[in-house]
Amino acid sequence: MIVVATGHPRAMKTSLSYVDLERAVALARWPHSDAERVRFHDRYLTIVPPDLSPVSPVPAVIQIDVVTEFRRAELLTEEHERSGDSSFARGGLADAKAAIAPWRGRVAVDVHLQLPGGCGPESGSPLCGPVIPPTDITLSGVGTVHAAPALRPFWYARSGSSPVPLGNVAEAMFDATAIGSKPRDVRVIVDGTQLARVTIDFGGFE
Repeated sequence: MIVVATGHPRAMKTSLSYVDLERAVALARWPHSDAERVRFHDRYLTIVPPDLSPVSPVPAVIQIDVVTEFRRAELLTEEHERSGDSSFARGGLADAKAAIAPWRGRVAVDVHLQLPGGCGPESGSPLCGPVIPPTDITLSGVGTVHAAPALRPFWYARSGSSPVPLGNVAEAMFDATAIGSKPRDVRVIVDGTQLARVTIDFGGFE
């Protein structure tokens, strides 16, 4: 088990206003730079220091990735920008509102797992390795959610991290209001064994 603490002097938004959504969409585009986006995403990523060899006989947690509604809107816009879609959220925010509708009022906790077999940057594939084992994520004072495999077109790794998380990501969805803007212990339990516990200040997120 590994314990990590992290925090930021902000306040998580549990519901996006029009202005919030406008800012999230703008951040994903020029004139905002890639460097600005990396700094933004870094706040949501918690590295779990490795205590296992690169090819381990048991799973290990590499990184924990929090996706708020605000960050989800930014990521979805980035996805459209990366795919060359020049029309998304250009003539108003109706399509952006529709895109984030499934995640309204929800916060995702994504756990990047290093699984037996060494799925990592050297593999060359974001989908390498075996099937993700049963994974539960517990937030103190909120509850436990069984995680499901998470798929996104791209992922961020905290600046300077190694190995870079690629695939094998399990995602658990929580109610944003239940989490609130306060520190929570986040425990990751894989196949019945607690692999990591981190303290994340959700008040540090938008």
